Amino acid sequence: MRFEIGKLVVDDRSRTLACGARIIAAPPQVVRLLALLAASPGAIVAKSTLLAELWPDAAADDSVLWQLVYLARKLLAEHAAGSIETVPRRGYRLMPAAPAPVVGNPRRAPRWSSAAALLCVVGVLALLVAVRPRQAPSPPPSAMRAYRLGMYYLRLRTSASARRADEEMQVALRAAPGDPVILGGLAQAYVLEAIERQALRADYAAKAVATAQRALAHDACSSDALSAIGAARSIVLPPRSDGPQRAAIAGTFRRAIACDPRNSTARMYYGAFLLQYGDIAAADAQLQRAVDVDPTLSYADVLLAEAELKRGDAVSAIHYATEGIGFGTSDKVDALQTLGYGYTRVRAFASASRAFHRLERYAPQLAAAGAHAISSMRLPNGSSM
Repeated sequence: MRFEIGKLVVDDRSRTLACGARIIAAPPQVVRLLALLAASPGAIVAKSTLLAELWPDAAADDSVLWQLVYLARKLLAEHAAGSIETVPRRGYRLMPAAPAPVVGNPRRAPRWSSAAALLCVVGVLALLVAVRPRQAPSPPPSAMRAYRLGMYYLRLRTSASARRADEEMQVALRAAPGDPVILGGLAQAYVLEAIERQALRADYAAKAVATAQRALAHDACSSDALSAIGAARSIVLPPRSDGPQRAAIAGTFRRAIACDPRNSTARMYYGAFLLQYGDIAAADAQLQRAVDVDPTLSYADVLLAEAELKRGDAVSAIHYATEGIGFGTSDKVDALQTLGYGYTRVRAFASASRAFHRLERYAPQLAAAGAHAISSMRLPNGSSM
């Protein structure tokens, strides 16, 4: 449905916000919030209702809702289209803009000629055009083609595809400088390069954070940018880092998911972070959701396999590791290692040996450790069950 808030037009179906013929840059969740409030102008909309409508598949708290309200208030203030009033302990309501006060007595206003009035209108319009803030234009088709190609290469998750994704995002950015969606994609490409190119890990992680922050300057609720910051910082986080550092990264991931609950990449990287620090149940929940949203996200399967193995479910671990063996070296290493230990747990030693034999090509030391684990679990007479 479409709603009018002053001069703003809120299109709930396409999640767009417009002022006249101009599209206003706004996060989809902010547009959805404005639509929910505009559907009942002046009426109180309960916080519980807003939380349920905005995040039907995710647990979100009042602080996340408050952030969206803050962004929505800024948009309304910029376009003099009303305000959002907080009703303590109940919710929020949309209040219309107050009418402009009448200065002087209109009955004594001088009567202008038509020509003078026309000149005045033209002058005012010229002034408005001169002082109106410039809106970022929609990305041209060439930029979107390069962006989509970059996202395709990102999903391949190899060193070569990471570089190609980087190149395509740069092409898109030259055609649409400052576009937050493209900047978010470039930040994701840098994260993948940090994962795949270990010798340059710190450099690419820093690039990912800097690029994501540029995206956030244009869109404070860019889920791709926020998840790139979380992923990049978790990649270079020392193993014995303090609690506040880990809490800050976890908070960044939660913001990314709150901005877009269906961002499977954000959930995947958050699951990897939780897995890294031993929160197996929470990691499993995030990774299950990532796989549900996007069954083609192979590395989420790899991570989910690792979580299932740590939970003691070797059969599920084997299933997800088999599904997740992708193209990237890091993906293959993790998947084959989990596959080998999963088969070892269920005493399918021949299958475990094949997995560790394949692993030897990428990580000989890990393969040797796996072979030793098989030997230690075999029966004394050398046979297997």
